[in-house]
Amino acid sequence: MIHRFPSEIWEKIAFSLSQEDKTALSYVSKRVNHLITPILYQNIYLNERYYFPSDYDTSLGTHMWSVLYFTFQEKDLEKDLGMTIRAKNKFQALVRSLTEAPLKLCPMIKRVHCTWHLDQETLISFLTLLNKYDTNLLSFESFIKGEICPYLWKHTSTIQSLNLTPPDMLPNPDAADEQYFKLTRNIVKKYNFDNIQDLTIHVNPLSFFEKGMKKIKIRALCLNLRDDTLSSEPVDDSIHYYDIFDINTLKELEMLSWYNESSVDIDIYNDWKLYDFFKFDNIESLSLLSLFKNEEFIQNCIRKFSKLKKIKIDFMFDATISKNTIDLMSRNKCAKTIRYIDLKIQDMDVPLLSIEDDEVSNFKIQVSCKCDDCKRTLDEVILKKYFPNSDSFIIKDFHDIEQKNFIMQMFKLFTIIPYSAGFDEYPSIGFYSRPLEDFVKKVNSLLNPNPNNGHKIKRDITKSDIIRIYHMYLHSMRKSFDYFLSRFENLEFLILNDIPTKVIQYDEFQRCNVPIFHYYEYMSNQVYELVNDESLFD
Repeated sequence: MIHRFPSEIWEKIAFSLSQEDKTALSYVSKRVNHLITPILYQNIYLNERYYFPSDYDTSLGTHMWSVLYFTFQEKDLEKDLGMTIRAKNKFQALVRSLTEAPLKLCPMIKRVHCTWHLDQETLISFLTLLNKYDTNLLSFESFIKGEICPYLWKHTSTIQSLNLTPPDMLPNPDAADEQYFKLTRNIVKKYNFDNIQDLTIHVNPLSFFEKGMKKIKIRALCLNLRDDTLSSEPVDDSIHYYDIFDINTLKELEMLSWYNESSVDIDIYNDWKLYDFFKFDNIESLSLLSLFKNEEFIQNCIRKFSKLKKIKIDFMFDATISKNTIDLMSRNKCAKTIRYIDLKIQDMDVPLLSIEDDEVSNFKIQVSCKCDDCKRTLDEVILKKYFPNSDSFIIKDFHDIEQKNFIMQMFKLFTIIPYSAGFDEYPSIGFYSRPLEDFVKKVNSLLNPNPNNGHKIKRDITKSDIIRIYHMYLHSMRKSFDYFLSRFENLEFLILNDIPTKVIQYDEFQRCNVPIFHYYEYMSNQVYELVNDESLFD
């Protein structure tokens, strides 16, 4: 029956399926294979770290993108060489598939997203094939090496993305030289700006583009803030971003800082004239990454960008956003439109695990949730395996923190959560995260450093224990979750302090947050079983 569906229906079906499901469908019949294969090749995400799928919804990320699919292996811990080799092998396998049927497969590719450390030789082979056989390429984004640019020149009249790469991968103490700017300007001249929708730029647009030129109408701007390109050319103080870019068409704004902790005395916001962007009142997606904290700037963004649908802020030093700023957002127009929030906030909840500093430093456990699961996890896991006696709460040195701070272990030391540029749109990739099997081994090696000494305490942590603690931690965030749900009526994704959750409609009246990862057997403590008069007599 399904092989009779028209192609338009297949496109809608495929958009709700994971990459694994679409691949499985390609084996159903020749006609289904003919319909599903173009969808698999349409958007290619080239990753050099392993794909970490959501167990809540396996379609997240790969409903739009097809990744290089390989999983984590323990040998990858050897300086990541194992993973690098397997990523290269997967990429080479893709190139071989394209080489074997170039006239069929290459024209299917429309969008390509790169991660920064792909094997260069294989990437060039991939691009060479696209140059020869792909007449439909619309976007090639997120590469950072300038050597890639010439391989895209064949597509400059039709491509909708432009990536102006930096002089070096990492900022150089010396300013970029004249040759770099001359080369970059020559690249820009090759492109048809009437087609460009997405611009990624590593130079200062205010000095790079000419004053008085036709305004650039783009949908998305990724502005990379780098000192080596800012100070290379003088900036006319009379030029502003709204002189360069059309304020009506820009809807997605990402600002990524390449400054480090040694630059704390630099005022990035003034030096880069970031306040100009308040004129762009059609912004729907705002991402501020690695900038030094400036809460006043955020508050003005909230006031000015009344159509915001997505906000992602990750300040330098893990700086948090105050409750005052969140309150402001909840009172502004964007509260009705926003559907994706990714922030680090100051604690609204009682911390599950904290450190008390007195004459002696001690761990302190406070369980705010009164559900049976949290009580059992406290008794059967935390108090039995992490803190089996009163002395184990005492902190003598940093080793004790590494050994017993299960929050730090899960999210900092050996994180169990992958990274995604947007969990609603992009695949989740295990850049720094490790699967639970490996996490458990690492934690047990800390709790039991000498397993063969004949006096081993039976404190082995299991995968189930970690999931129970993770769910308990989510329960401890109930106040924060409820706060956001009560104020943002169209919220779909909430990522608080690096914890990604999906907002679901639990029943006719109640919404709650569920974890995107390690979801299995999660029971929310945000909802109640509702009864009506009739049910009382059933």
